[in-house]
Amino acid sequence: MIKIKDNYVYLLIPLLIFASIIGTIFVLHIKIMPDESIYAGRAINFFKSNQLSTIDQSPLFFYLTDIFYNIFGINLFGARFLALFFGYILSIPLIFLIVKKLYNSKIAIISAFIFTFSPLYLKVITGVPDEGMVFFSLLSIYFFIKTIKDNKKFIIFSIIFLGFAVLIKPVALLLLISYILFLIYLHFKDKIKIFDKTNLKLFIISILILLLIVTPILTYNYLFYKDKHKTDFYFNRFLELNLPDYENLGGASIGNHISDFPSGSVSILIKLLKLDPLIFIFFILGAVFLIAKKDEWSKLLLLIFGVLFLFFATTETSIVHLTILTPIMVIFASNFLLFLSDYLNKLTKKQTLKFFLIPFIIINLFLNLSIIFSNSNFESLRSYTESEIPENSFVVVDSRIYSGFTAFLFNDKHYLEANLFSEALDKVKSLPNKQNIPTYFIECLSDDCGWGTVRNNPEFNQSMENLVNFFNKNSYNKIVFNQEPEPYYKVYISNFEFSPVILQLADSTHYFYFNPVAWKNPNKFDTYTIKTTLDSFLQKFSFLILYITIFISLLTPIYIVYLLIKKN
Repeated sequence: MIKIKDNYVYLLIPLLIFASIIGTIFVLHIKIMPDESIYAGRAINFFKSNQLSTIDQSPLFFYLTDIFYNIFGINLFGARFLALFFGYILSIPLIFLIVKKLYNSKIAIISAFIFTFSPLYLKVITGVPDEGMVFFSLLSIYFFIKTIKDNKKFIIFSIIFLGFAVLIKPVALLLLISYILFLIYLHFKDKIKIFDKTNLKLFIISILILLLIVTPILTYNYLFYKDKHKTDFYFNRFLELNLPDYENLGGASIGNHISDFPSGSVSILIKLLKLDPLIFIFFILGAVFLIAKKDEWSKLLLLIFGVLFLFFATTETSIVHLTILTPIMVIFASNFLLFLSDYLNKLTKKQTLKFFLIPFIIINLFLNLSIIFSNSNFESLRSYTESEIPENSFVVVDSRIYSGFTAFLFNDKHYLEANLFSEALDKVKSLPNKQNIPTYFIECLSDDCGWGTVRNNPEFNQSMENLVNFFNKNSYNKIVFNQEPEPYYKVYISNFEFSPVILQLADSTHYFYFNPVAWKNPNKFDTYTIKTTLDSFLQKFSFLILYITIFISLLTPIYIVYLLIKKN
C-alpha cells in the first residue's frame, strides 16, 4: 500500500475535484474568440494533414487536440480538453511540487489553491496552445530546480519537457534564456561552476536533445524554404525575411520592436490588474518581500517572469499569452499571503489564513461570474449542425459570421459563405439533373459575429440583409439560438431545386487561414516537394520523433501521479 507522508498532498484531492468541476463549467461557457477558432479548427483531422508543423504554431497542440476530437467529438469541449486537463487541472499538482521543492508544503498548497481560482487563467481555458504549453513549461521548471538542488543530471529531464513545450508553442524556448542567465548568476556567486568539463558536457548533451525533440519544426522550415523559399511565421519574424504572406498575420507586425516596450508594458500591467487584481497585487508585494529576504529562488522566478514579460511587451500583449505568467505570480503571492497570515497570527493568537483564502476564492470567482452563468450559442449551433442537418444538405452561411467560426461549425457539411452564393447559383443554374436539396441558411442576428468590422461596411451588411429577406420568404421553418441575452444565430430551413454539383462547388471553397478546412482538400499554402533521398529520410525521421512525443505526452498524467506519491 502506498503511503504519502506529506499530509498537504491529501488536500490536493478535493482541490483537483473542485478544479475539474469549475474548469468544465468554464470550458462549456466561455465565449469562443476568433483566434481560438483558427487553432481549434486547424486541429480537425490533423493526423490526415501530413504536417510536420504549421505556418504559425508548433504541431504537438494540433495532434493532441485531434486525438481529443476523436474521443469527445468535434466541439468546444474536445477543442479545449488539452487546456482543461493538462493546462489547468494537472498544472495544480505541478505548482504544488515546484513550490514544495522551493519552499515548503504549506506554501505549496496555498499556491495550488490560489492558482486554482485565478480568474485570468480560468478565463482562457480555450482551444489555443498556450495553456498546454504552460503544463510542459512547469514540468521543465520543476526539473530545472531539481537540477540545482538535487542532481545536475535532472537537466536532461528539464530540457526534454522544455522541448515538449516548444512543440506546443515556440515561445516556451524563452525559458532556456532564463535558465542560462540563472546558471551564470550562480556561477558568479560561486555556488555552482557551470564552465567545468562535466557541466559543459551535460549542457551540450541537453542542447542536442532539445534540437532532436524540435526536429519536426526545423525539418518543416528547412524543406519549406528549400522548395519555396518560405518559412513559418516565427522564422520569418526573427530572421527578418519579410515575406509578404505574413505581413498582417494575426494582426502582428513583422519584427520585434523594443520601441514598443513602454506601451506594451503598460498594456500588460493594466490587463493583469484588471483581470487578476488580487493575484497581481499580492505578486508585487510578494516580490518585494522575497527580494528583501534575499531569497535566491525569487531571482530565478523573476528572471522567468522578466524574460517572458519583455517578449510579450514587444510583440503581443493578448491575455491568452499572459497565462504563462500566472504560475509565477501565484508563487510570489502565496509567500506574501503566508507571511501576512503568520504575522497576524502572532498579533491575534488566532489562525487567520482561512480568513484570507475564503474571501480570495469568492472574489476571484465573482470576477468571472458572467461566464459561469452564460451559455454558448456557438456550442448549441454546433450540436444542432451535427445532429439535425443531413449529410447531403446545402448550408449557406451569413458572411457576417467570422470565417473561422464557420469553418469550425460546419467543417463536416457542404457549406458556402453567403457572399459566394450568387456566383455559385450562376454556375449551376443551367446544369441538368436538378434535385430537391435541403438548404439551410445561417443568419448572424447581431450583424457582426466575430469580425468586429461589419459596422464599417454598410453595403456589405445590406447585401447580407437582402439574402436574409430572400431565405425568410422561402423557408418553412426557422430556429433561433438565443441562450445569451441577445439572439446570436438564426437558422432558416428550406428546399430548393439545385444541381448536385453545387455541393461540390461549395466544398471546393473550404479554405481558411492558409489551409484547407478539416484537411479535406489537397492544396495547402505550405506544401513542399521533397527532392532527395536524404530529405525523404529526414521527413520520416522527424515524423517518428513527433509521434514519440505525442505518445509520451499522453503518459505524462501518470508521471505526475508518480511524482506526487514517490518517496522524497
